[in-house]
Amino acid sequence: MIDPRVVVSLALAAALLAPLHAGRVLATEGMEWSFSEFNDPANKGRLTARLTYGVPETDNIQVSGVCDGTPSTSAAFSSVTFGAESGDLKDGTETELRFSGGGFDHVMKGAIYRPRAEEGISGVHLDIPHDDPLWRALQEKDTIDYLVPGYRASTLDLKRGKDKIKSFIEACRAYAEVILGDDKSGSSATAAPNGATPEKEAFESAKELGTAEAWKAFLANYSTGFHADLARAYLKKLGEGSAAPGNGVTGLNVTFVEYPAGVFIKNGPDTWVEQKKAGGDALRFVETFRSKDEVKLFDKSRKVHISLNIAGGAIWYAHDGSALKKLYDIVSTRGADSPAPPPPPPAPQAAASAETPTRSATKVSCKKLGSIRSKYSNRPTKITFVNNSGAYRGILWIDFKGQPKDYANLQAGQQITLDTFQSHPWMVTDGPGNCLQIALPRSGPSLVAIGEAATPAPEKQSEKKCRRGRILIDGKCIRKRDAATYCGPGYRLEGNKCVQGYQPPKPQVQRPSWQLEAIKKGCKPGLAWSPQEGCHEND
Repeated sequence: MIDPRVVVSLALAAALLAPLHAGRVLATEGMEWSFSEFNDPANKGRLTARLTYGVPETDNIQVSGVCDGTPSTSAAFSSVTFGAESGDLKDGTETELRFSGGGFDHVMKGAIYRPRAEEGISGVHLDIPHDDPLWRALQEKDTIDYLVPGYRASTLDLKRGKDKIKSFIEACRAYAEVILGDDKSGSSATAAPNGATPEKEAFESAKELGTAEAWKAFLANYSTGFHADLARAYLKKLGEGSAAPGNGVTGLNVTFVEYPAGVFIKNGPDTWVEQKKAGGDALRFVETFRSKDEVKLFDKSRKVHISLNIAGGAIWYAHDGSALKKLYDIVSTRGADSPAPPPPPPAPQAAASAETPTRSATKVSCKKLGSIRSKYSNRPTKITFVNNSGAYRGILWIDFKGQPKDYANLQAGQQITLDTFQSHPWMVTDGPGNCLQIALPRSGPSLVAIGEAATPAPEKQSEKKCRRGRILIDGKCIRKRDAATYCGPGYRLEGNKCVQGYQPPKPQVQRPSWQLEAIKKGCKPGLAWSPQEGCHEND
């Protein structure tokens, strides 16, 4: 017989331990970490690294991370989504994600992410710097818990994933070192058998070709250092060097800064966008300081500081309080008094193109402006704008908060193809900035043909009909017997209209009573009728 005191003790122990597990979402059995590195055809074949934690060959994924070799300041971050409970918080809502375990306690700011369909991770999206302490903790701890404040925690089992996590972050850091010109990039470069580095080999190849295009291609991949300075000297010798320092542009009036991989464009009183020549979404910055020598920019969401050093001819970069380091050399600049800068790359082309898609994007009324917004970035596609309007048109992206952001300018006859996502709306405006139309991309390449507002065809008025016994005169239904007198003195009826001029009425034929009687019986005019013979000749 079981001692009742034992039963009570077990029940009490269970009650005490229950709170320890009630607030935690335990990892699903079968979860595994995986790492892959490949050339992504959807991103111009660039090297891309992916990290996942989930059940293989299923949609049950708890963590999904990605980084790639796209030339941009965003190369300093990995884009990671953590599956987490977040209640009714809406997609895009800013929130915190708290990590803890084994003495580690760390808080990061991110945004709620909701997938469009049932499959996919619903949780928190983070842009994590490659030097963030979270990466070290993920490689050292056996488990880490994380949660959105106010909701249940989730657990990561790291025992069998440390090598995968290490491979992922090392790949991401390698991309960043090459793109951002890190001083350590030389150590990660694979030396050729003769001791030459890839940079030196690329320099020698450009030198052998000896064309401006070859030197520009070299600078697009290696924008700083000794070889980059030599490449600019060769460009200058060919007459295609950087804009002369004396072009009148200073930090006080600069509005356009070009570097080998893209441009910075001032698009508002205190806002700038960075657009990569390779395409993709524009990066947004706020101007925080301006002097004769430089303009300072800040991206709050990524904690990135940029210095456009016009006097020194260079762009400098820092992340979250770290020391500034040189990112790119400036290729050209334009000021407020300079000719209008070209549209952000990719550059618009002539409207006639064999690659122009034929399937139209989904049209949305401008009345939706303010309520429509970008939602998800998980289904990439392309959208082409063709300006057939005969006038200037602006192309604006509607961001995740429903705010239009300048993206491209099209003169008459130009077109542009942009990389985007299916749920990202785009707006077309006229010169003053009035909304002309909003378009949503489709699953495949889609087209927005911009033309002048079509003049609506005049509505065809349906012909009025009158009921039996009436005729239409001047748009009115008149009884037939009143038609002759309807027009009034001095007018006559002609067709269905009253026209000037008197026309005497036709004399009425007086029929004898026997004919009228026969007609009533159904006989033809001129015949007589009798009960004995019916209709017959009148004899």
